[in-house]
Amino acid sequence: MAEDTSIEPSTGETRSKRRWIRSEELTRIILDGAIEVLKKEGLGLSVENITFKKVFDHITETTGMRITNSSVIGRIWKDQADFQLALILDAADGTLDAEFYATLTPFAEVLEQTERTSLASRQDALRELCRVAGAANLDWLTKSETSPLWIGIWLASISGEPSERRTLLSERMLANYTNHSAAFEMIYAEALDYLGHRIKEPYTARQLSDAIMSLADGSAIRVMVDEPAIMGIKRPTGPNGKIEEWNLFSIGLEALVSHFVEPIPRWRPPKEDA
Repeated sequence: MAEDTSIEPSTGETRSKRRWIRSEELTRIILDGAIEVLKKEGLGLSVENITFKKVFDHITETTGMRITNSSVIGRIWKDQADFQLALILDAADGTLDAEFYATLTPFAEVLEQTERTSLASRQDALRELCRVAGAANLDWLTKSETSPLWIGIWLASISGEPSERRTLLSERMLANYTNHSAAFEMIYAEALDYLGHRIKEPYTARQLSDAIMSLADGSAIRVMVDEPAIMGIKRPTGPNGKIEEWNLFSIGLEALVSHFVEPIPRWRPPKEDA
């Protein structure tokens, strides 16, 4: 089904000019606009303050497109509450990919620079991964607009009286969190294999990934309210004891890796590294 909306006239157009727009496209435009409003205002414990009017006004201001209630009520969503549920579920789907890529880049750079012919150099690389990737991850979590939204969605999924909306949101959040943890699990497993290490029994790479994500989430919340408690820790971990800057998340990450990970006995790097 196609829905019609009117668009602010550009040069040479009249105000009566209209165009047809498919419902799928209109849905995406509205949800994207609503998420922009969420990022600006904060989720809190609900999305009740994200109304059709507020979202439509934002879309008109940023794109020139005019959307009316009649374009969506009974056509895309049955009412505003139905729209707010769709919004929070959509927001839950889109909050984690950026974190993954923000952490992956420095992670890969450390591996590319690693000399793998000795156990000491490979363990130094593991420590440097904790320091550099931990710093990048915490930096993203505390500076992006997406991270507070993610925290708010988690709170919305566990707060208030049990309801169908809470159940749907909890299920969606758990599925997204599981997928995100699986992506990090794959990266951690590949990095450990590259550095001649493995997960200690009886643990799994998924358990390590879940532990790291939990530590990251908690550290990010603490930084938002008490940054000096987490940041700016000096340690003599560089070449020849050079002082390097760590944060509490990176130090906790190093401790987790030390507990979960061990060298593979008699491991040797590929011939091209030798």
